[in-house]
Amino acid sequence: MSCRAGGDERLRAIRQSEIANNVGLSPREQECLEWLSKGLRNGRIAECMGIAVPTVEMHLAKARNKLGVATREQALVKALILGLIRP
Repeated sequence: MSCRAGGDERLRAIRQSEIANNVGLSPREQECLEWLSKGLRNGRIAECMGIAVPTVEMHLAKARNKLGVATREQALVKALILGLIRP
């Protein structure tokens, strides 16, 4: 059973990579979504990432656009469902 679990995990990683490539999130967009999934607001995300708040807002707006959603909450849910980020 452990061999199967390892194979499943590798397959899941391949699928996640394919999804990430198709969606086209940049590493910074993905990082912003990961911080968002931890409940941080834009100001705190900016502090954690060492960038300005408008830059966080830009990354989240681009992520929303690439994910095809209207709100940050929808972007977060879709990224979680697609396995692009972990809570």
